[in-house]
Amino acid sequence: MAKNCYLIEGSDKYSLQKEITKIIKKNGFSEESVTYYDLEENTLAQVIEDLDTYSFLTPRKVVAITNSTFLKATSNIKIADEEIEAILKYLKNPNPDVLFIMGVSKCDERKKVVKEIKKLTEKIIVATKPFEIIQEVLQDYKISNNAKQMILEYCGEDSSKIIQECEKLKMFAIDTLEIKEEDIEEIVIKKNPDTEKLAFDLVKYIALRDKTNIFKQYNLLKEYNFEPHSMIGLIESQVRLIYQVMFAKRKGMTKDEIAKVLKEHPFRIQKTLEFLPYYEENDIRKLIHNLHNLDYKIKSGQESATIGFEMFLLNL
Repeated sequence: MAKNCYLIEGSDKYSLQKEITKIIKKNGFSEESVTYYDLEENTLAQVIEDLDTYSFLTPRKVVAITNSTFLKATSNIKIADEEIEAILKYLKNPNPDVLFIMGVSKCDERKKVVKEIKKLTEKIIVATKPFEIIQEVLQDYKISNNAKQMILEYCGEDSSKIIQECEKLKMFAIDTLEIKEEDIEEIVIKKNPDTEKLAFDLVKYIALRDKTNIFKQYNLLKEYNFEPHSMIGLIESQVRLIYQVMFAKRKGMTKDEIAKVLKEHPFRIQKTLEFLPYYEENDIRKLIHNLHNLDYKIKSGQESATIGFEMFLLNL
């Protein structure tokens, strides 16, 4: 294994960058210059040239690729075999004064180059920890765990979205340094309705046959100017996902396997799995059938969209 050479795998940029910073500090390169490369914007040839070039100001430096496209399963970026051979050649005899870090969202373990690089580097897998990101970004602010959970439920595991919304809240509460649940409701949720989250909550209340909250959620969707036909589409999309997840689960597939097959984020699959105890297969089939039937009647002019949808909710 080459000294000072790392391969980091992690699906979110924030956690990846945090790990890079930790590695730089751990190896005593905190005071050295750092050059970042993204292979969707830079070439691997530029990285190789940097690795082989001595710094004028200091003999030590850090070279980091934040997006190593050539290690992924698919990429639109073509990289010559000669460049990959040059990277492997460097890793077999690296410069001890250079800290070299390659970051990638997900390695394609089938690729020969991935297998070779794993032998020549120290590999680190970075897990996304959204709750920790919220705590870190809002560390100087007073905020309850319930309020943090509200942010998490709205943003899911999307670290960029978490940071963006937390920064808005910090600006809003800059005078008091306290973030309340009503602030999140007003600044984050009401101003930026998450259609997937709204549909998820409505389907949750439908599963529980909770008429009070069904109509509360329905009225909330109307506040965001959602038309009944849009609500039908949102509900049907979520219900179909429940149906697909139900069958995948019966086959013994894990959350991550289901997410990969259905091309959905693991967090959405995890939340969908929570529905399964409340639905039987026949319930889902009936729900999809009734939604199709309602949609047809509305589009063919047989039914008023608003009245038809409200009657659908009442008859659940």
